[in-house]
Amino acid sequence: IPLLRLGEMYLIAAESQSNSLANGVSYINTLRKNRGVSNLQTLTTTLLQYEYIREVYGEGQLFFMYKRMYSSIIRSNNPAPSNAVFVVPLPDTETENR
Repeated sequence: IPLLRLGEMYLIAAESQSNSLANGVSYINTLRKNRGVSNLQTLTTTLLQYEYIREVYGEGQLFFMYKRMYSSIIRSNNPAPSNAVFVVPLPDTETENR
């Protein structure tokens, strides 16, 4: 079971260009070229999310991408990002003082 794939590294590198996602388009285009897909001219947050969905679908990593970007989860009834969605409650044994 791979812990981190090369395609995921390209996505992380593109996302790390947070000052301007346009700087990360070269990483996405390298990934898309190796997948046999045409290049993107510009990169937006939405396009980056769709690239993540294509690359890591079914691996359990999308939740963390949505949490990191603090964006709505793409599905039929989009819940707004909030602590109720992205923060897992602590077990009682962690919050009770004994």
